[in-house]
Amino acid sequence: MSWATAEPDRLAARLAALGFTLIDRRVLAFPHGEVRLVPLASGQGRERLVDPRWERSTGETHTRPGHANGVSDIVALGWATVDADRASATAPLDRADAFAPLPDDRHLGARVRGSMAREPATLLLEPSTEGRLAATLARLGEGPAALYLVAGSGQLAAVVISGMSAHVCAMGAAANRAGVRLGPLGPAVLLPGAPAWGPHLLVVAQRRPRA
Repeated sequence: MSWATAEPDRLAARLAALGFTLIDRRVLAFPHGEVRLVPLASGQGRERLVDPRWERSTGETHTRPGHANGVSDIVALGWATVDADRASATAPLDRADAFAPLPDDRHLGARVRGSMAREPATLLLEPSTEGRLAATLARLGEGPAALYLVAGSGQLAAVVISGMSAHVCAMGAAANRAGVRLGPLGPAVLLPGAPAWGPHLLVVAQRRPRA
């Protein structure tokens, strides 16, 4: 998918500070997809995720650099909507692709429905509070607004620490635990440095929600 931004170099630096490895300072590569940082043309609006495309794997394998923060893959793309009923009303091509309720995303202030049959999964995010998702819709309207990435449960604190300054890290484990909240895919952290309206990057400890 493409992440359109007015300052791709600044975004690349932010992602590198969070422990991600970028190819040519423009590509985040994962087994289930790539995120390309593309310049946002003047007058086109605000920074956001655009043009996500789900494509069948060709079977080819490419060497992808690992990420120092333990993040290993893209697991879901979150779409902001003001009406999840309308957004999920279209009959799926396959019953396995139907949307089902998932736990709320407390980081974003969102009710969630997920179609989990494919990888990455698709999550519909509808505001439940005047939080980050509400800010996204007010500023950007409906559309792709969040990426859910996965790291092992023991890696969540490391992901938070990698993006914080030394004096914040010195606050210790209590501060790290405070950044972990339950969400649609289980415990998650919201990566720092983005405006309130996003795009939002979240790291989870598992690929699928608990039963």
